[in-house]
Amino acid sequence: MVMTVNPPPPDVVPPASRPSWLARLFGRDRRRAARQSATGLTVMLNGQAMALADIGATGMCVIGYRGLLAPQDRFGFALVMDGLKVEGEGIVAWRRGDRMGVAFYALTPEARLLLSRFAG
Repeated sequence: MVMTVNPPPPDVVPPASRPSWLARLFGRDRRRAARQSATGLTVMLNGQAMALADIGATGMCVIGYRGLLAPQDRFGFALVMDGLKVEGEGIVAWRRGDRMGVAFYALTPEARLLLSRFAG
């Protein structure tokens, strides 16, 4: 007896599966909020102007920081987007070389709205 298996029709998409633990650990982006490239934007951190790699409604990636802030440290920042100044507090989420991931901690509702619109 010979059995043949027909492939699924091309318009059927298999359900999304959870990434493996290795993918979650080593290379899968764990951010849940959308990010937008922030080329040309700068942020003021402790009196220093730093470039941004990307920014979203919940955080940003700072390029060029070589200061003493470590993960879990809280600090104030200011940036200008679309001609509007956004000030708030952030917490260092991670550090790799001169890059630093920042989670927004204290933002006004107006600042959150502006960031979410910018990130799309």
